[in-house]
Amino acid sequence: MKHTFRFALPLTWFVAIACALGAMSSLTLAQTETVLYRFRGNDDGANPWAGLVLDGKGNLYGTTEYGGALGTCFNGGTSCGTAFELSPTAGGSWTKTILHRFDEGSGGGNLRSGLIFDPSGNLYGTTIYGGDTSCEAPSGCGTVFELSPSSGGWNETVLHAFSGTPNGSWPVAGLTFDKLGNLYGTTSGGAGTVFELTPNSDGSWTETTIYTFGIAQDPLAGVILDGHGDVYGTLGIPGVAFELIPGTSGWSATVIGRGAYIYSGLTFDRKGNLYGTIDFAPTEYGSVFELVRSGTGWKEKMIYSFKGGNDGAGPGFGSLIFDKAGNLYGTTTSGGTKPAGTVFKLTPNSDGSWSESVVYSFQGAQDGALPNAGLIFDGQGNLFGTTYHGGTGNCSDYGGVGCGTVFEITP
Repeated sequence: MKHTFRFALPLTWFVAIACALGAMSSLTLAQTETVLYRFRGNDDGANPWAGLVLDGKGNLYGTTEYGGALGTCFNGGTSCGTAFELSPTAGGSWTKTILHRFDEGSGGGNLRSGLIFDPSGNLYGTTIYGGDTSCEAPSGCGTVFELSPSSGGWNETVLHAFSGTPNGSWPVAGLTFDKLGNLYGTTSGGAGTVFELTPNSDGSWTETTIYTFGIAQDPLAGVILDGHGDVYGTLGIPGVAFELIPGTSGWSATVIGRGAYIYSGLTFDRKGNLYGTIDFAPTEYGSVFELVRSGTGWKEKMIYSFKGGNDGAGPGFGSLIFDKAGNLYGTTTSGGTKPAGTVFKLTPNSDGSWSESVVYSFQGAQDGALPNAGLIFDGQGNLFGTTYHGGTGNCSDYGGVGCGTVFEITP
């Protein structure tokens, strides 16, 4: 049977209602938001859950969880997800190209991960379902894939199809490379895992499960690595931040922070401190935390708690990013001047505290709503991201009105 995710969207909208009822004032910065693309559903793709990646020419790449109109996928619909490219034109508009439509068969289907590039310009990501049809789930346990550019478009290669317990299933998050070109990621089904994919000389890849957490301990975000090869990530439930250290007898895990509902991944600052978000704690509106190395361990500090209403609520699934000045940026899935989500900024103060300001409040409808993912900067300091709902198209089958957007925020 299909994997039932415990972070279903309706819970976020319940929080949105609470935020609207308890609206509070908040400083809002003067920013310009532009919707670069509104997904239309069906063949065009629908509901971008993950964030974006930029190439050297300023083109944006991302994925949609649904749409594409190939195969019979999640919820029984003909929509297995897409990978897309948005290219800027001389007139200021953007042109969208679908790189691949997924079919949930051997090629995989339904994407909540974003994409990453290798040095040769190939793209990598994960699908939640599809792959090995003999897996414990009738629709497959998910894949890791590569998209390679060719003269006629992009070709998909499945690097690994998951086979279920004990080797992992349902990879909902994205991937990261180490210095040697190995890929790391997580699976959330059954007993959650962290895996490594190593390229072979013949073009194949070998998958190794480097750590298994246990039943109902789901890593819902990807992992990051430090310069020593240690791996860092989070478990959504029970809500911990962890470090994995390689050793002669395998990998050892250490809990370095605790919270409830840590759905986002972690982000390093220049000093090696870690930052992340908690969706519903210590209040129902969520918070941002910092983990600082202290001796042989880590010290945890809450640097901001959201207030709901105009201030935003539910920082959700997107990892945080830093600008060049050391400010943190992220998204909340609800709250704002409308209960449609926000982009926020956290600025460090000289006394060690942080000040929050709302960069943009989404208005829903054509403007976009429910920004699940994190953000990226371009070289000019513009922010880019996605909203899961809003825009155009009828995507009511997937929990909301509108099929999602890609947006830019210009300071």
